[in-house]
Amino acid sequence: MNQETLPKLHHVTPGCRVLAHSTPRLFLRSWSAMAKRLATDDEIRQLEKWNNTDYPFPQKCLQELFKEQVEKTPDSTALVFETQSLTYRELDSRAAELGAHLRDLGVSPDVLVAVKVDRNVSMIISLLGIHQAGGAYVPIDPAYPADRRQYMIEDSQAKVLVTQASLYADDDGSEVPEGVVVVVLDEATGYLSPHSPSKAMYGANDLAPATLALTVTPDCLAYVIYTSGSTGKPKGVMLPHSNVVNLLYAFYMELGASAKDTLLAITTFCFDISVLEIFLPLIFGMKLVLASRMDATNGDLLQDLMARHDVTIMQATPTTWQVSRFAIPTVSTWHRCEGMCPAARCLPGLMAKRDSLARHAHPVWRMPRVGAGRAADAGGTRLTAF
Repeated sequence: MNQETLPKLHHVTPGCRVLAHSTPRLFLRSWSAMAKRLATDDEIRQLEKWNNTDYPFPQKCLQELFKEQVEKTPDSTALVFETQSLTYRELDSRAAELGAHLRDLGVSPDVLVAVKVDRNVSMIISLLGIHQAGGAYVPIDPAYPADRRQYMIEDSQAKVLVTQASLYADDDGSEVPEGVVVVVLDEATGYLSPHSPSKAMYGANDLAPATLALTVTPDCLAYVIYTSGSTGKPKGVMLPHSNVVNLLYAFYMELGASAKDTLLAITTFCFDISVLEIFLPLIFGMKLVLASRMDATNGDLLQDLMARHDVTIMQATPTTWQVSRFAIPTVSTWHRCEGMCPAARCLPGLMAKRDSLARHAHPVWRMPRVGAGRAADAGGTRLTAF
């Protein structure tokens, strides 16, 4: 709280103390009405203005919005990973193949599908394919310890595990519970591997795509992401399509983004901020550049990636900004790249004071402070989607 705000609250504080002392069992929801009696008309108008944050967004699922974009720009570049490049039509085709296979295996609305893949085209195809089958994905990082991976599959009660050929070959099967069907993708192409089952293993789903579309609603689950829990065990947080679409449309409008933008995705898909990186570009016709695990953890490689692909949007934690040394604007397109600093952390004082980072952080994340700019974003699964 800055020095200008404190005097404005001076007349409110005594009233709050009186209310708290006289009505100790007062519900928090009742404080709103009482607080208005303590505020001036100007303060009430300001509060109402601050809280007028509604954004119009369609009552549709992510897969519907992606399909609509495929129809609009089928030949535009949708996904770039290293030397690979897929158009919207090509990406949709590969996701549709997986989606049809998953439906044959019994995947339907609110059925959870675990995804254990490396950062490559298979990762994006897996998520889109699961949605096209009507299911919800549970991301599992192959770098996690085996016991944690096993716990997440068992706790989520996932019916299917989507993985890739190299990981499937190295897996002895001990972390896959009995009854879970394993679907194997070729990591280079995202196509089904010969190792995948060719028929339904736990109850076939013969719904036609048109029928399936009618059964998937915005209230159906889009994903379940495991976050740290107070008990020491990760807890799965369930998010429906409506929450995610609401978030994406709000960010799209606040950013002033367009189909001309290129977004660089560097976050593990087990971290909730990846939802913005993956789905924002794909439902609005942008180009998604997926950084490899090596590129995502190397500041010099990230800068090179940004320059090669003319990246205009990127989000990262303060730690990543430090590693990336983005305080030195050596990339010619840096002045156009919107710095985003999420995960409910404020920038360390030194970083916040560096003019280059504070200036380039988008106003969505920038909050004024005496002597410095500070960029921050709310933390993950604690909010609508993150």
